[in-house]
Amino acid sequence: MFRPLSFCLLIFAFCLLLAGCADRDHQLVISVPEQRMALLYRGVPQAIYPVSTSRFCLSDRPGSYGTPPGELEIADKIGGGLPAGAVFKNREPTGEVLPVDAPGRDPVVTRILWLRGLEARNSRAHDRYIYIHGTPEER
Repeated sequence: MFRPLSFCLLIFAFCLLLAGCADRDHQLVISVPEQRMALLYRGVPQAIYPVSTSRFCLSDRPGSYGTPPGELEIADKIGGGLPAGAVFKNREPTGEVLPVDAPGRDPVVTRILWLRGLEARNSRAHDRYIYIHGTPEER
């Protein structure tokens, strides 16, 4: 069943992202051209979500602000147990909780999935602080 995402995710991934499960049955596949992320279980789509990747380029070069292409894995999960809309700065919760569509700001909210590249072409992703994270913007 496909459902809309309550809080849009900002995606900094491209081709295939392993969801960090010990059994590797779950995968996230991101399409940059379609700006969509599919959650797969054993290769079968379970849900599709709208996402937003970097507007700058596909790149792992430091300072490029680009989306690193290729296969990545989730190195760390941050924010478990916090409420939806919890605001983060430098991967730490600030204590602030924003409502959906909070005007005038674009903070990292709700959860952070910190990524690690698994290929030479995305080997800097973790050091560049490349995340999948929530945003309060529903559109």
